[in-house]
Amino acid sequence: MKTTFTSHAGKIKSTAAVLFAAEGESKDDFFPDALANIKESFELGAFKGKSGEFAYVPLKSISLLIVGIGKSATPETIRRAAASAVRSAVKHEVPSLTVFVPEIKDMPKDTARI
Repeated sequence: MKTTFTSHAGKIKSTAAVLFAAEGESKDDFFPDALANIKESFELGAFKGKSGEFAYVPLKSISLLIVGIGKSATPETIRRAAASAVRSAVKHEVPSLTVFVPEIKDMPKDTARI
């Protein structure tokens, strides 16, 4: 799988996007501005954002892989959720991904940042 790094998504060219949702968040809380045009085109249903919870939402323009991270974002919860998203992308034969990494409060300075 080819990987590229872009610091600002701008216009999404990938076939799928990975979003991380904390427990209790609504779509308005975790949905990035770059995908605002499709935010209203689906409902989360029973998805609550619990750790390990996952939703694959195939839409016309892009597929969404929404991964629950539990009560708060930490480097470890994001790492585990990202691994889950990649496994799902492989399972669903997704050729390209854009990953929207949430801000992590009080992240130690020695932690790598994307």
